[in-house]
Amino acid sequence: MAAGESPRPVNRKADDGGSANGVPVVSPPGPPMPLARPPAPGPAVPPPEDRPAKGPVKLTKKQKKQLKDNHRQLDSWERYRALTDVLDEALDLVDLADHKARFALIIMTAINAVIFLLGARTDAIKDLPEGVRPWILVGFIFYILTALYFFFQAIESLRPRKSQPQVRYEGADGLGDHPMGIRFYEDILSRDVEAYRRAWREIQIGQLNAELAVQAHALAEINRAKYTALRRLYKGLHIMIFMGAGLLLFGAIAYFFAGGAQAGFGKHVKFKGKSAQTSGEASSPARDWKEHPALVERTTSAEVVGLGDVHGGYDRLVSLLTAAGLIKSDGQSRGGYAWAGGKRVLVSVGDLINKGDKSIEVMDLMRALQEQAPHSGGEVIVTCGNHEVEFLGKPERRKAEEFASELQAKGIDPEAVAAGQNEYGVWMRNLPVAARVNGWFFAHAGDTGQQTRDQLAGKFRDVVDKDDWKAPFLVADDSILESEKWWRDTGAVDRDLAALGVKHIVFGHDPGAFKRGKIDLRYGGKVFRIDVGMSPGVNYSKGALLLIDRQGSQDVATALDADGKKTELWRGEA
Repeated sequence: MAAGESPRPVNRKADDGGSANGVPVVSPPGPPMPLARPPAPGPAVPPPEDRPAKGPVKLTKKQKKQLKDNHRQLDSWERYRALTDVLDEALDLVDLADHKARFALIIMTAINAVIFLLGARTDAIKDLPEGVRPWILVGFIFYILTALYFFFQAIESLRPRKSQPQVRYEGADGLGDHPMGIRFYEDILSRDVEAYRRAWREIQIGQLNAELAVQAHALAEINRAKYTALRRLYKGLHIMIFMGAGLLLFGAIAYFFAGGAQAGFGKHVKFKGKSAQTSGEASSPARDWKEHPALVERTTSAEVVGLGDVHGGYDRLVSLLTAAGLIKSDGQSRGGYAWAGGKRVLVSVGDLINKGDKSIEVMDLMRALQEQAPHSGGEVIVTCGNHEVEFLGKPERRKAEEFASELQAKGIDPEAVAAGQNEYGVWMRNLPVAARVNGWFFAHAGDTGQQTRDQLAGKFRDVVDKDDWKAPFLVADDSILESEKWWRDTGAVDRDLAALGVKHIVFGHDPGAFKRGKIDLRYGGKVFRIDVGMSPGVNYSKGALLLIDRQGSQDVATALDADGKKTELWRGEA
């Protein structure tokens, strides 16, 4: 070795670090040595050229075995155990997905139950402003469609399914270990018992592992479909919660501003009236049925005039009656107008109050005309509408809000009125439920349910005597005062007419039926709708009257608008 030359590393044998036959053996490279930590401060370390060099680090037998195991293939039984672990985990994921889907269905059911119960509160829905109801309906429809879509996603997550995995079988790429079909229940049942037992005797571990791999692949497909549907389902829960909350919030705000807060969402809340008398301090006066019959019956040759829902539209009512020549200005009369209709018969189908802001003025005018008309041989008949009846049954509800406010502004307790303790209450409680004039039957909503006039009168007497103004006969969805769209059934219309013994039914209540803002008829004059939305609160029109004239053996029905224009609607045998 030359002077100053560093010693060369000595080659060692692979197993003991020696030489083979004197020839140096290069050791295989071992695993990389870990980085050394910086030396702690201490005595100076001699430079590398002054230290003897070291050879590769020798591996222990344990390290060599571990290195070899890390790079070898699994044997058959190890693959079997690994595949069964994969199957167990896949089955656990199937169960977890099913549990999550069932939990989501429970939440969906709870949300839908709340929405349904609130939507079923027809009294609250009817208390909402009419302009808000269509939007609430549209919202409910979208909510129902959304709920149905995500309900199907829950079904998609829970439903049993059979996946078709993309796997290789015998003959593809020389793969010899192919499934024999001894684990799938469809494959099991494709053999008889003996053939199935024989398959188990002949199967090899490689074939069994191949079938486990097929099952693992199939379960992976199933879990992918389940969790895809599950993700949509839980996203749908968020959407349904936001939609439901939005509907409830929108409805609650509309209900609050419509007076629902005062009514306590259906609870009975007393008004703070200024009158000393309240509904609890005196009993309601008994009705004289002879003087105030349940159903008015008249036969006349004079012109009959039908008036629809006024709803507090006093100014428009005055203009309309003036245009028809039924009233004239008279400073000496109560309300400033007097009857000028001669022997004509004016029939109102009710709903004089609410929506507009002059319900008391409307009532004062109609009461004055009722007193004056008989002096000229005429008559004014006012039947009750659902707003009058609902006020009598529950004066604090929204449908009575405007009228109640007017009464309170005049120092009158609304509950005292509802109890019949003043002139307005007595007049309202004595209104008839309907009227028959010649062959024409007048009722607020018109649906009589194939009952005779005597049956209708008897039921009305019964509910009034019981002071049950909230009875289904009066205010249910299919009642004579609140039914809508009943006239769509032509057979029912014919049966109603036959039971009543009349040829025509005249009704109001639904300004959106038929032609909005105009008097219209159906089925050759069998039914006439005369609610034209004349109240400023509705504002479909400025008003219209139905004029029914007897001309020889015929009746002629004509519409008269607020401008005095007449339009013949129908003529036929009287």
